[in-house]
Amino acid sequence: MSTILIVFGYIGGKYRERRLQEGRPLEEYEFYPFALDDQKILHFDLAKFSIGVRFLLSHRDTFAARQLILIGARKFKCTTMPIFRENFGLVGAICINLDVNYLQDEVRTSSDHLEAFIAALCKTDMTLDENILSKDEYAKALAGKRHYRDFAFATK
Repeated sequence: MSTILIVFGYIGGKYRERRLQEGRPLEEYEFYPFALDDQKILHFDLAKFSIGVRFLLSHRDTFAARQLILIGARKFKCTTMPIFRENFGLVGAICINLDVNYLQDEVRTSSDHLEAFIAALCKTDMTLDENILSKDEYAKALAGKRHYRDFAFATK
């Protein structure tokens, strides 16, 4: 008897899990609450968000509803740290976006979590594998060029 209950529980759980995955992504709806303005700056549209909440309360789409819930529930702290070089001035910046809820709910719960988070954030042995240079600039960087001004002085 218990084997039968386990089998039906497993099958029922799989069916229920599949039903939770039903639906479309939030960005496929007209009430997607993020949009670009005329200056190409991303902004949050509260009116569209409200329309989305009303729609999803009356129409079953668990996938989009979960995405919409994550958008009221998340707060981000964005920090940009400038990188200066002597004689050159500002040469770059590092942008860090942190989920405030994660900081409050996970990181600040213990000193061990806080120390591990800071150690991971301040790690300097990272491998950067993203290239944002043009093919020409990347080739020059591989040849030893360190800054856009490196060749400007050599040609004068």
